[in-house]
Amino acid sequence: MGGICIILLQSLLVLFLTFSHPLTEKMQAENVPTTAITHILPFVASQRDQLRNYVTNLHELFDLNLYGELNISRLEIIEDAIPPKGILVMKEILESLGLYWGFIPGFKDSFAKPPNAPAEVSVSGSYIALQAEKLIEYLQPHENLKNLVINGYPGTQFPDWALPNLVAADFTNCRRSEYLPALGNLPLLKTLSLHGMDGVKKIGREFYGDGADIWFPSLEELSISDFANLEEWSSANDENAFYRLKKLTIKSCPKLAHIPLPQSLQHLELRDCNPTMMPMADLSFLSVLILENIRDLVSLPEGLFASASLSSLKILSCPKLHSMPLHMQNLSSLKSLTIHWCEELSSLPQSLHNLKGLESLEISDCHSLTSLPNCGIAGLVSLRTLSIENCSELTSLSSSLEQLTLLEHLTIMYCPKLGSFPAGVQHLSSLRSLIVLDCPCFDSLPEGLENVKTLHCLEMSSCPNLTALPEWFEDLDSLRFVTIHDCPNLKLLPPGFKLLIKLQHLSIQECLELEERCRRGSGEYWSKIAHVPHKYIGSPQVRQFGEASTVRLFHLSFNPTKFNFNFNTLYIHWPSTRIPILEASQFRKT
Repeated sequence: MGGICIILLQSLLVLFLTFSHPLTEKMQAENVPTTAITHILPFVASQRDQLRNYVTNLHELFDLNLYGELNISRLEIIEDAIPPKGILVMKEILESLGLYWGFIPGFKDSFAKPPNAPAEVSVSGSYIALQAEKLIEYLQPHENLKNLVINGYPGTQFPDWALPNLVAADFTNCRRSEYLPALGNLPLLKTLSLHGMDGVKKIGREFYGDGADIWFPSLEELSISDFANLEEWSSANDENAFYRLKKLTIKSCPKLAHIPLPQSLQHLELRDCNPTMMPMADLSFLSVLILENIRDLVSLPEGLFASASLSSLKILSCPKLHSMPLHMQNLSSLKSLTIHWCEELSSLPQSLHNLKGLESLEISDCHSLTSLPNCGIAGLVSLRTLSIENCSELTSLSSSLEQLTLLEHLTIMYCPKLGSFPAGVQHLSSLRSLIVLDCPCFDSLPEGLENVKTLHCLEMSSCPNLTALPEWFEDLDSLRFVTIHDCPNLKLLPPGFKLLIKLQHLSIQECLELEERCRRGSGEYWSKIAHVPHKYIGSPQVRQFGEASTVRLFHLSFNPTKFNFNFNTLYIHWPSTRIPILEASQFRKT
């Protein structure tokens, strides 16, 4: 029956089949023609005792009219039974090829080894490398190939394939390789990813190739990560290599001290690297710079802030960074500045006022920061988003806050020593949302807020000293969302609360007396809130669904040492397996 069905599917284009699947043997027994099949995703060998059948099936690639994408996994299974040479070299219309020693990421569970499968045979590393190098030569693709992935390759050197039409290449977890493949001569290569190559200590001429005046002439994106022993990167010629490179990512290369930085670079990410790798020269086209987990970084070089094109700067997890450059006037295009987890950063420079185009400023987990610079904040005339989170020593906001007339979103979270807002809040004429979370010293809403007619969203959470909402609360007639959580001493709503006719969502939780007064029907404040379409009053409720339970929580917030989370809505499912599955909507992590 299986053979008849396949024979009738003359238009079959895609066959997703493992070589341990019973249909494989059925197709062989029935002599089913497979010349019409154009995609096979992926090939998998699951047991050594099926090695003979696997190689036979791999041989049948000769007869398949393949185009599009072909992935072959578990290549370590057949290293001692090499398939026919040239099995792929005639596939002129095959566009993408993936060669995997091991499972394809994301498919492992689907092709798990059967419980009765024989144990793998242990062989020496040198034998595995030699067999892999021999096997990969037999899997050479046609020169028309556009995309290539080699994952888990255990050889020490790569094949010398001529692939002039290659556009994207990914080499991952080739940990025995001592040298990178020669790719500099590929005229069309645009994207290159190199990950997990512990054996490579130096990037040199072998990477660029011979016989060319320009290396990597079309390369736009280059990512290098997890090179634990890489110490040196010698460029063939800085002027003639990577001259079109736009995005460069270097991650987890702790021994690498220097990298070539072409002037064309627009996006640079340095993560978990040596601070000596920091760019010193002017990268005139650089627009995005991300520095993360550079643990020995103490200060930022002045030359880093010389790019007039820089629009986004993120400094993350640099625990020893204690200061920012004093001169930032050249960053005329900077729109976003993010500083997270810089525990020793004690101040921001007054030169912030030069950032006239800055639209977003986010600061979190800077536990030595005590205040914001008055003059520096005053100059941020384009600022639309200001977020200060988990700065445990911050005692005051800038008195120049009132000059941020374009500010739309203001968030203050986990700042236990911050007592109140500065005067002049009424001048924040564009403010749309105000969030104050876990600031125990806050005891009232800022004076002047009633004059902000643009305010749509107000949240006050975990503020135990907040005892009352002001009488002028009814003047906030543009409010659409109000959230009051974990303010146990807040017991009253102002008389004019019912005048907030635009209010669409009201959440009051962990405020026991206020919850009781807002109880549906019987609460004395019910008439004040009955007009609100969406009301969430009281503790989270548990709803039963057969064998599973669902808990719906609103604004579950907690503050571990390094991370802060805030869920607007969190669903936790306990199915019959007793393994919790979490789903979050509007999830915020800082």
